[in-house]
Amino acid sequence: MAEFRRRKRFDSYLDDCNRVGDAMKLARYRFFALAVVIPVFPACGTRNTSVTAFAQESTVVSADHVFTYPHSGINDARRLVIREEAGWRALWREVVGERTPAPEVPVIDFERDMVIIAALGRRGTGGYGITIDDVSMEGGQLSVGVRETSPGPGCMTIQSFTAPVTGVRVPRSEAATTFIERHDELDCR
Repeated sequence: MAEFRRRKRFDSYLDDCNRVGDAMKLARYRFFALAVVIPVFPACGTRNTSVTAFAQESTVVSADHVFTYPHSGINDARRLVIREEAGWRALWREVVGERTPAPEVPVIDFERDMVIIAALGRRGTGGYGITIDDVSMEGGQLSVGVRETSPGPGCMTIQSFTAPVTGVRVPRSEAATTFIERHDELDCR
């Protein structure tokens, strides 16, 4: 019975994290999953020392929001890591599309930093969004949490094409990057 209560509490916590989309709650969820839930389900009587080691190896990477546009000129879904100025300027022209006057290119010091981009692609209505929730270094690899949101049943949306895109600045790293995708559907009923 105690395992059932713990599992129910865990499911409730996970639902809360998904609804709210709060990066801190997701970080607490990860800790909760590693520290509390995983030991409840031991695998063949082995000790969970590797789980503890994994939790210690994961470090949160500081990410500064650079921009978010709901109406970009990027019509396909993309996940990018930009490490040089020329690539950044070319992508920025795509982001701003035909907007006039075109916004200034945000200044990035590519000697110290790089930019991570998440683009949702073109959608037929409003109500869609994309965010980069968290960035962490796990086992020598950069892990980027991307959350896509879409309108659910009962949601009123503008009848206009949208193409959401967002970008964050993080300290420069040559590590391989993995994008962890999450999807939330808004409940407007």
